[in-house]
Amino acid sequence: MLNEIKVAIENKKLVEYKSLELQQSTCQKNCKIKELYNFEATISAIAEEIQDTFNETQIWERITRKLAQILKLDRCQIELYDSEQKQTTINCEFAVTNIWQNYRGKSQKVADCPEVYQQLLQKKSLQLIEIDSSDSLGETQVMLLVCPIFDSEEIIGNIRLIRSKEEIFTKNEIKLVQKVASQCANAIRQARLYQAAKVEAKQLEKLNALKDDFFKSISHELRNPMSSIQLAFETLETILEQENIVPKSPIYAEVLNIFRDAFERQNQTVSDLFAISKIDSQSESSTYESIEIDSLIREIVEPFIGQIHFQQQQIKLEIDPELPLFYTHVPTFKRILIELVNNACKYTPAGETITVSASATEECLHVSVTNSGVEIEPSQLERIFDKSYRIPNNDPWKRGGTGMGLGLIQKLTKLLGGSIKAESKDNRTSFTLQFSI
Repeated sequence: MLNEIKVAIENKKLVEYKSLELQQSTCQKNCKIKELYNFEATISAIAEEIQDTFNETQIWERITRKLAQILKLDRCQIELYDSEQKQTTINCEFAVTNIWQNYRGKSQKVADCPEVYQQLLQKKSLQLIEIDSSDSLGETQVMLLVCPIFDSEEIIGNIRLIRSKEEIFTKNEIKLVQKVASQCANAIRQARLYQAAKVEAKQLEKLNALKDDFFKSISHELRNPMSSIQLAFETLETILEQENIVPKSPIYAEVLNIFRDAFERQNQTVSDLFAISKIDSQSESSTYESIEIDSLIREIVEPFIGQIHFQQQQIKLEIDPELPLFYTHVPTFKRILIELVNNACKYTPAGETITVSASATEECLHVSVTNSGVEIEPSQLERIFDKSYRIPNNDPWKRGGTGMGLGLIQKLTKLLGGSIKAESKDNRTSFTLQFSI
């Protein structure tokens, strides 16, 4: 009987022990899950805080402050390498109390600590005990953790974490700092790209302003002499006709035509320059009205019919009969279409077709001018709307041009709230206008 009682007691103890062991195991698992959750939450919070700014200084300040608070550090520093990775400089520092000396701006030669920086430049974190003399109470031993900040392109610098007590950093703490360093590298890369883009945008803005000033100035300077040349030419032509000084031979007519064509091209150049400078300087106050696209396109195409037949080209109109009325500034819209059709006539070879089409969705109006027999190289297509850019060796009729037509069209289209795109493939080139209805 006594033995049975003993056995029962032992069994009860064993059950209690196993129950306690199971509770401890469950508690450990719960603690690990909670720690993992807190770890991921911390990483996410830091990532959000540094990714909502493109200011590099703010990123460093937020990183050092956040890590110092989370890991209960005495200090947290950011040191950055120079371009040759021969020297580091403390760029940012967060200290919990003011008993510590401020190390911001302090430089360190990599060659003075080769055993340390050799590992860091190999993207390895490093933990060591260091003597710190910045404490107002004298020299103290501190625990130092250094984690490199790097991305796929370069090593930017290091995060330095300092505890005044000799309390080592745990694996989870090191892992957290490494994750933060990775997030930090991405944020810094984005910030630097953003700042570089801003600088480039400002430079481009200055260049555009200079070009606009140049166009404005030269267009004004050229208008008066061009008017004088026109008057002189018309006067000469009248005198020759009235006095009958020169016989009306084919050569006489040809010389006058060359003179007239050259003048018209130069005069168009000046007119385009003046129009571009006017659009750049201010948006013109315009009177808008509703128009029928079908009627307007036919009106624009009609004057080109003779030229198209003479150049052995064909013209096709593909206009949706159900097009709604379009509300716009009619003179500007007409000028855009006239320039597009004129370009199509100029660049379409004999035997090919010019197609003017118009269609609409519930939201947008699309008007396209397409010519076959011509394909523009991608490198040229990218620049086709640039000021003063002309496609080389692509004018079968040798009519030349100012090189400002398409740039002017783009500006006028934007002025009307629309957009224009160019496509060229399968031996066809198309310019498509899009406007909101």
